[in-house]
Amino acid sequence: YKKKAMHILPPYILFLLLLKLLTGEAWYTWKAIFRALIFIECPAHLWFIQQIVFMYLLTPLIILVLQCINHVISINEYIVDVVVCLTLSWLTKTYLTAKIFYLLGNGDHQALRIWQYLIGMAFGYIYKYIRQKEIKIIPSIAGGICWILLIFSVLSSNIFLARIDVIFSDYLIGYRMPVICTLLSGVFILMFALDQKSYIAKIFSSKYMVFLGNISFELYIVHWYLRGGRVVPHHFQKFLIVLGISSCVAYVWQKAIGELCDKGKIIIVKYAKMLNVR
Repeated sequence: YKKKAMHILPPYILFLLLLKLLTGEAWYTWKAIFRALIFIECPAHLWFIQQIVFMYLLTPLIILVLQCINHVISINEYIVDVVVCLTLSWLTKTYLTAKIFYLLGNGDHQALRIWQYLIGMAFGYIYKYIRQKEIKIIPSIAGGICWILLIFSVLSSNIFLARIDVIFSDYLIGYRMPVICTLLSGVFILMFALDQKSYIAKIFSSKYMVFLGNISFELYIVHWYLRGGRVVPHHFQKFLIVLGISSCVAYVWQKAIGELCDKGKIIIVKYAKMLNVR
C-alpha cells in the first residue's frame, strides 16, 4: 500500500493543483479539488483512478474471503479461488449497480467496477494453477491467440467500424460489451504470460514498452488534455503526436516528482535521526 500510495498520490495531487492554478474552468473550485483529493468525486478521466483506489482498499477483504473459503473446501486452492472470483464477479456485476452503491466520477453516478477486477484476479489464479500443475501450453497456439486478439482489438475500434457504417463512429466496444472485452483481455494477458518467447511477447517486453509501462500512470493523467486538439485531422497522426508529447511530459513529471519524494524522504530520515539522538 505504501508503494502504491507513493506511486499514485504525488502526481495525482500535483495534477489537481495545477488544474486549479492553470485552468480557468469553473468546475475546479477548492472544494471540488478537495473532494477529488479524497476520491469522493473525480472529474473527467480521473474517475478511473477513483475506481482503482477503491479496488485496492477492497483487495484485503477479497483475499480474506478466499482464505476462509479455502479453509472450508479441501480441494486445490487455485481452483477454488478462480470459481469464487468469477462467482463474486457475476454477483457484483448483476446486483452492485449504481442504484445500490455508486462513485461520483466524470460528472455522473458510476457503478463500482469491482467485477472487472475480480475477473483479473481469476485469470491470475488460472495462471498460478497452470504453473503449479506444469501444464504445457503450445507456444504457437498461445502466440497465435495473442495476435488474433490484438488484431481484433484494432479492427473493432470505432475508427475502423465507422468505415463500414458511419453509425459506428461513436461505437465504443469496451463500453457496449464490457464483459466480453474484459474476458478477452484476460485471455490475452494469460497467453502472453505463458509464452514469453513469442514475437508478440518480445514486442511487449521491449525497452520502449517497458518505458511506457513505467510512466503509464503519469501518461494517463496528462494525455486527456492533449487529445482534444483538432489541428491534425488524421486519427493515427493525432495518436502519435499525443503519445509522443504525453510520454515526454509524463517522463519529466515522473522524474521530477520522484526526485522531490526522494529528497523529502532524506529530510524526514535526517530529522528523525536528530530526534532520536536528542
